[in-house]
Amino acid sequence: MPYCPKCGANIEATTQYCPSCGAPVSTMGAASSQPVSPPPLSANLPPPPPPGQTMVAYSTADRVALGKIKNFALLGIVGIILGFVIPLFTLDSALGLASVSTATISSVANIVEIYSAIAIVGVAIGIVSIVMVRSAFKTLAPVDSQFGTPSTMVLGMFASMVLAIVAVIALIGFAFSIASQVAANPGVTPNFSGILVFSGLIILAGISWLVGIIGIILGLWRTGTRYNEGLLKIGGIFYIIPLLDIVAPILVYLGASSAEKKVGQPA
Repeated sequence: MPYCPKCGANIEATTQYCPSCGAPVSTMGAASSQPVSPPPLSANLPPPPPPGQTMVAYSTADRVALGKIKNFALLGIVGIILGFVIPLFTLDSALGLASVSTATISSVANIVEIYSAIAIVGVAIGIVSIVMVRSAFKTLAPVDSQFGTPSTMVLGMFASMVLAIVAVIALIGFAFSIASQVAANPGVTPNFSGILVFSGLIILAGISWLVGIIGIILGLWRTGTRYNEGLLKIGGIFYIIPLLDIVAPILVYLGASSAEKKVGQPA
């Protein structure tokens, strides 16, 4: 039986078009009586995915996003060092302040300066890390729509910071108001209605912060699912568990590093 000279499929001698590939036999000459070997498969094709899993085509967005997640985790590790390791070097000085006889103005000032600097640096690191992880989710959103929701939820952490600042300003204003009332009328009971505003702002800040944390956990969980990395999922969950949140950035960093190997390097 003759064969199609293009794809090698069996065809009838009178057929004008190959029923397999649709090539016009008449324009290619008479159908060949010898089979044509199909083109070899490319050796560079990736292996088929395991049963039950879908092949995911990775892109530059995946590499960029994983790099940002690693930076987010590294900033978290630095924050842990600042929050737990550095204060140990000033522990003796801090304990010395418990004794009035040994506490001096200069020693108090030094401790206050150290811890104030740690707090400022910690807040800055926190802000940058939040920006970093949200940027990672935004980078993945165009190629995987499930990252759009976590990216939006992380904004709750910024809203929480703004509400916390407003709450502190309200508290300071409330304190000055109470002081003025007591100074002007010592026998009059101060008006504590301002404390309701402060309390409401603190509650809203806490809710916003919780929404942001859930957004990070959700985003890291979906990142772990995308790259089949359990460490990313576990690290994300640990962020909301007290004490375990200390190891969360370490797990996230290891998971993101492993995922980078699966995605590969740009050509």
